[in-house]
Amino acid sequence: MKLPNFLENNIFEEVKSKMNIDDGYVVEIDFNIPFRRLKLDNNRRYTRDWAIVSMNYKEKSNWICEECGLDCSVTKYYLHTHHINNNRYNNSYNNLKAVCRSCLGKY
Repeated sequence: MKLPNFLENNIFEEVKSKMNIDDGYVVEIDFNIPFRRLKLDNNRRYTRDWAIVSMNYKEKSNWICEECGLDCSVTKYYLHTHHINNNRYNNSYNNLKAVCRSCLGKY
C-alpha cells in the first residue's frame, strides 16, 4: 500500500526499507482492547488550564526542544512541556521547559 507523502510516512518508508521489511508484510492489530477508566491520584493531576498553558508555552518556544534543539514544528506530537521542579501546579514559565520525547526520558 502506498502511503500519502507526509513526513512521518516518508520516515516510516525509510525505516521499512532499512529493515528489509517486505511490502506484503501484515501487522495484525487487535481493536477489541477492553476499556478501563484510569484512576489518577491527587499528586498526578494537572491544573485545569494545563492544556492551554502547555500549548502556549510550546508555541512560545517555536516548537523547538530546549534541550537538544530538535525542531518539532512538523511533528508537534513529539514536543512536551515539562515542569522543571516536578510541581504540576506551578505553571510559571520559569518552571516550564519544552522537551522532545527523547529528552523527556532524561527527567
